[in-house]
Amino acid sequence: TRQRLLSLVPQPPSISREDASDLESENGDCKSPASNAEADGTSPMDSLHSEMFDKDESPKSCSRYGSRRATDFSQADNDLRRFLASRKSKDTVYLDPGSPATSTMDLKKEFNHSVIHRRIYGSVEALEGEERIQRNRRFRIESSGETEECPDIPPTAVLENPEHQTRWYYKYFLGKLHRNYVGQDANKNIYILSILEEKSFGKSQYRAVLWTTQGPKRIRFRGQDKSITLKQILCKFSWFSKLDRLPREVLSPNIQKDILWLEKQEGSSSFKFGVIYAKPGQIMDDELLSNQVESDNFNNFLELLGQRIRLKGWTRYKGGLDVKGDMTGEYSVYTRFEEHEIMYHVSTFLPYSIEDTQQVERKRHIGNDIVNIIFVDGSREDLSRFKPLFIKSQFTHVYAVVCYQPEDMSYHLTVYSEKSVPLYGPSINYHNGFQDHQEFRRFLLVKCINGEKATYNTQVFATKRERTYQLLLNDSMEQYGVGEESRPAKDRMSLSDGVSESGRIYRRKDNSRKDVFVKVGQSLKLENMVSGEPGSVTAGTLSREQKPEKRSSGTKPWDPLSVHSSLQIEIIAGDSWTGVGLLVTAKEGGWILRQNGPPEKVLSLAPIVQVNIMESLGIMVFRTEKACKDISQVYVYRLSELETNNKILGRDELREHGLELSKGCAGYSVSSREHSGLRLAITVGRRILVYSWTHAEEWMDFTADTIQGFQLIQELNFLEQPLVVTLIERKPKGDRSAEEDISLAVGSRKGFEIIEVNSGQRQEILTVECEPSDIKEIWEDEREELLITHSCTSLLLRAEEKGTWGVHREIQWNCQPKQVIPAFSYTLAFSPDTVEVRSTINGSLLQTLNLPKLSLIANKDDIYFTTTKMIHNLRKNCDMEPMSKFCDPLYNIYRIPWALLAGQTARSFASMDRNSQEAGLFSANGQALGSTSSLGSKQATPASPNTAQGGESERISSIRWGGEVSNSL
Repeated sequence: TRQRLLSLVPQPPSISREDASDLESENGDCKSPASNAEADGTSPMDSLHSEMFDKDESPKSCSRYGSRRATDFSQADNDLRRFLASRKSKDTVYLDPGSPATSTMDLKKEFNHSVIHRRIYGSVEALEGEERIQRNRRFRIESSGETEECPDIPPTAVLENPEHQTRWYYKYFLGKLHRNYVGQDANKNIYILSILEEKSFGKSQYRAVLWTTQGPKRIRFRGQDKSITLKQILCKFSWFSKLDRLPREVLSPNIQKDILWLEKQEGSSSFKFGVIYAKPGQIMDDELLSNQVESDNFNNFLELLGQRIRLKGWTRYKGGLDVKGDMTGEYSVYTRFEEHEIMYHVSTFLPYSIEDTQQVERKRHIGNDIVNIIFVDGSREDLSRFKPLFIKSQFTHVYAVVCYQPEDMSYHLTVYSEKSVPLYGPSINYHNGFQDHQEFRRFLLVKCINGEKATYNTQVFATKRERTYQLLLNDSMEQYGVGEESRPAKDRMSLSDGVSESGRIYRRKDNSRKDVFVKVGQSLKLENMVSGEPGSVTAGTLSREQKPEKRSSGTKPWDPLSVHSSLQIEIIAGDSWTGVGLLVTAKEGGWILRQNGPPEKVLSLAPIVQVNIMESLGIMVFRTEKACKDISQVYVYRLSELETNNKILGRDELREHGLELSKGCAGYSVSSREHSGLRLAITVGRRILVYSWTHAEEWMDFTADTIQGFQLIQELNFLEQPLVVTLIERKPKGDRSAEEDISLAVGSRKGFEIIEVNSGQRQEILTVECEPSDIKEIWEDEREELLITHSCTSLLLRAEEKGTWGVHREIQWNCQPKQVIPAFSYTLAFSPDTVEVRSTINGSLLQTLNLPKLSLIANKDDIYFTTTKMIHNLRKNCDMEPMSKFCDPLYNIYRIPWALLAGQTARSFASMDRNSQEAGLFSANGQALGSTSSLGSKQATPASPNTAQGGESERISSIRWGGEVSNSL
């Protein structure tokens, strides 16, 4: 075919046919002549002639994606297009950046994305090369056949931003008495604020949703003893600084319908995916859409995706298909998946036309789907030949290419995502394919749903959604912002006063208005449930054969495991003790909770509000709070003496073990275990005292020092009282032998700054008036990062080359977290009543656990927390305390293993019997725990799975999440 095509090309007299053949064979990276011909209006043969012999002219950009191909090509033109397409499929621009073929192209690499993200979620770094290469490498590639060594991140298939946890207004507000406000900020941007007050055992709990052109922002928080005002809620959204006046309170009940319509714009619960059948050797879109007969493997794949339905008379979600006159085929495939309705546009089921070689009717549906699933009926080599360039569609952003291997009965998956689509999960970490077909079905559907949701955040879709929000907000402002439909909000009016008007005259009128408001909301909710609109379909509205799949329970890596239950003490603080159990403190003292034994009281000093155990050094550091005549102070004690001492230690016994300068302290911070040494930063008023531990681990057998081992190295003064302090350690670049720089990351009400301990030099990294909550030190690919949390926002700051700090990523929480724990690829936020789990790569919500009286104990080895809720009892959906409000609730301790969150031993750990896990018989690395007689020496301490061991060769990826994750990261 190649020789016949070359014979058709007229050769100029100045160049021989042999030279032209060599030139054509060497020009492997040239653009398709047919592509340029469409843009220039010339024939493909003339385009090939000009491209072969105009050496000085640069290749033209490919424009085949914006124009429709003509259907009257000659046989030679069709053969030429197929030959050039097959030659382009062999191009190296789709190979991984580390492959030799790519390195020969001398591509410009930009390391703005972390290596861990490139390895797990595909690579787009080579897109910054030449213009013609950038046009070809439009897609990020993820494959189940990757052989590149990467960390064992557990590929948990979890839906991002699930509708049952993001659609607050429909779930919590509609049908209940609540307040709605409409107003404008200083820039004349319109917003709507909805506030709901709930009662939980005599305590107030508030939910608030702020609607802007950027979408909704949600927050849930507990009320204080005094009533909360409108200004305080706006400050929690960091929105009050943009306001010059308070909004107006809307009295009309019809605003509920407008807000409900606003919430529906955030996303849809119904999806339509294209399914294309590809025979071996087919690569062009016309060939793929011309198939009429399915194979057995493809039919089995369709049965795995869903059930075949008759379109005529279909009453559920249609997905744009005709259900009256069979205009779009007689059958289709439909399924329900975790409250989502999915309709598949199967290429072989759509109408086929013999005269139309482009199959426009099929392209009309499949080409307008954001996600397309391509089933390649061949080997993995045939799967690798598929390229998204061969399908002309400006609308499709995600291609999921699937093939089936009958040898081992496994499915293999490769996902192409347009480079503008943000990263999304789950990661494809199945190197040997999917042998469990139901697991593959769940993984594929979750990947496709998350991919379509991520596509909504691209510039094209985000601009349209922002314009829609703007129109709806403007309409609400015109209708409810003036006149009798609203009234000015009072500055000091508390929300707990209800929607009442002052005066006895208006009481009857106000009660009538409340009833109308609630009834309108209830009728809207019932109307949505009956009509089956997105976000309102429940299991009760479906027939027996259309029941949705139940959400998987007990399979998520953050599912808590019970450690101790029904404790009659309210635990304040604690820490894990490797080989022993837990050391917890309460108002009555401190106890050691062993795995196989009754609780043992070891401390009568109260109240202890902060505890840290350093097994490798054989010491523990704890802080007491001011109580009566006793002032707060930091103490240091030996672990060996605490375990062997038969006497309960009180204030008299511990008097000589307290740091004298720490009296009146408000908190302290210890250095990470991956730092070069132990350091202690104590906050006393507006001062910070920095101590350093003088003994090495090897000398712990020869000394019994406690407070004598700490040496004061610096005292720092501040104008504002430090509220959050974290010790960080930085090593000069390029000099591994140089001594690390010890610094402090300090947060106050005026912002955050970094102070070098030795020189006292200060640098502001974030200026914001807020209530700081937490600071975490993160090392990712030898780059220092800080995870800063204030109010309801977490910011990932990255150190730039010029010494400045820039915001790399932002996470908006639905709660006010007290502590944030990063455990790639998840980030957990702990508030007084919720655990919120979000994706680290894009900040999407994965799950919210409602746990009353929640308190984080420790996160050194595993994550330990207490709550009054029985998580694994029959009342799974209950958000309240299980005990009567007239009795003291019983507390339970739960554990989230690091191995499940961070990987490495996740699969082996997950395969264990759940009873063994809940019994606490295994440590974080999956080994059995055993008690030791003495923990004073390093030899008697079991190796912690989080301790850094070995050199750089033992680390797959040098990522340190505050020293709190396993060696796999």
